[in-house]
Amino acid sequence: MEFGKYAENINDAAVVTAKHVGTLGKISSNNMTPSILNNTVICQVDAVPSMHEYYTAINVLGITLFTVGGASVLFILLMYIDTLKHIMKNAPPLVKTHSAFVLSVYPVVALATYCAIVVPRAQLLAEAVTQGVFMAALYQQFCLLVAYCGGEAELIRRVKPNSLNPRVGPCCCYPCCCLPLLTVD
Repeated sequence: MEFGKYAENINDAAVVTAKHVGTLGKISSNNMTPSILNNTVICQVDAVPSMHEYYTAINVLGITLFTVGGASVLFILLMYIDTLKHIMKNAPPLVKTHSAFVLSVYPVVALATYCAIVVPRAQLLAEAVTQGVFMAALYQQFCLLVAYCGGEAELIRRVKPNSLNPRVGPCCCYPCCCLPLLTVD
């Protein structure tokens, strides 16, 4: 019997089991019970479907979800472009680049997530892109904070008396909040 073919006769039938079940061999042929094979190529519980399998299984609900997802991504891109125009027009020159980079997290994550939905095998790559963009955006967020203060020296000068109080909302609302004062140097 070939892989992927169904048996016409009960004598040719095979039961495909998961990888952790060993080969039990044939049971007596007069019992008419199918033999058990250890075919792990076909039976994988956590296997990602191929593109052909994925798209043949899509019904009207799947097409609707793809359409709504695509429309959402398009809406996010339009909002990004509109907000970016506003930032480039009204923001101070020192913060434009940092603001644009932090703002670009939304369309990049939306596109990566939509690609992971359309191509299920791209989920790992989409997750890596998303995590990389978040990491870079956190650094740009810090740079944006420093730029709004006028540089590192101005930030340190403005933070007097040389310490920051982290006991602000929502942390100050906890009864056991005992965060230390942070020294800025």
